[in-house]
Amino acid sequence: MIKVYNVNTVMKMKKYYKICSGLIGFTIVLGLCLYQLSCLAVIFFTTRSEGNGDNYDAMLNEDERVSIVGLLFLLPPLLLLFYPWLKLFLAMVRNRTRPDYYGLFIGTGKVTRFISVLLAILNFCTIIWFTWDISIESSRISNWNYEHALCSDNSIIYIGYILGIIAFWGFIHLAYENIIKLS
Repeated sequence: MIKVYNVNTVMKMKKYYKICSGLIGFTIVLGLCLYQLSCLAVIFFTTRSEGNGDNYDAMLNEDERVSIVGLLFLLPPLLLLFYPWLKLFLAMVRNRTRPDYYGLFIGTGKVTRFISVLLAILNFCTIIWFTWDISIESSRISNWNYEHALCSDNSIIYIGYILGIIAFWGFIHLAYENIIKLS
């Protein structure tokens, strides 16, 4: 027996599925963002040795606290990486997605559709690479045997990565919102 639904029931089911998928996606993106924040906190806030400052020493009993300025330095690159994902999933939760979404960005012409798909792929690859890299570094710092030697401090490399993410994705968001989307 075939069950027939009326149009209102189908529309309500589509709306419900869109809201549920938006909530699930938002939760996953928020969880990944918090995981990256915790990995970056290990990299930047592990106690440094008293020597020339190029080594970690987790055996020290200094009571270093995570500063607000430090967290504010770590949040902008994560927000710039996840901004299009958060924007898309929150639009799905509010059930206000536009039909012009291609990838993560809005595109109306063929060129902007192509650019938006390429930017979505680049954003996805950047998130995967950055998560993989900081999780390996965080694991190395956490699992180091500090009784034999100190762990080298590579936080300057991650400051470079963070500044690069801020510069690149900040420029992409500004350029896309103000130039590409308006054309």
